[in-house]
Amino acid sequence: MTCDFEEAAARKARSIARLDAAGIPWIDRLPPIEPEAKVLRRSAEEIGLRTICLALVSMKAAGADTDFV
Repeated sequence: MTCDFEEAAARKARSIARLDAAGIPWIDRLPPIEPEAKVLRRSAEEIGLRTICLALVSMKAAGADTDFV
């Protein structure tokens, strides 16, 4: 478990350095996430389908007609 945390903390530190270099603000209180080996990588198709679904939900929430959505 310690190894997992150390990897996640190191990855967070690298990400923060990249954000700082680009002048992008970040939130200090966010914890490191799970180690890269445990992350589920989605395919381009899965990402595209998820994006379409979220766009449709957003349209409906904004008041779009059900038949249109």
